[in-house]
Amino acid sequence: MIARFDHVTVVVADVLATICFFELLGFAKEASVTIAGESFEEFLGVDALEATHVVLAVPGLTPRF
Repeated sequence: MIARFDHVTVVVADVLATICFFELLGFAKEASVTIAGESFEEFLGVDALEATHVVLAVPGLTPRF
């Protein structure tokens, strides 16, 4: 049985539409950065990586979700 999880990564084609969808579910955007470069390419195993990394969480929940 899953008691709690820390995070989930979802790869999407339309970041803005995805943010809007998760906002409808009660999530709020906490951060947004562009990730690129050799260290990310090696870590994720993707050549020529450039992506927007967005952190969404439900405000006020403890533990953080």
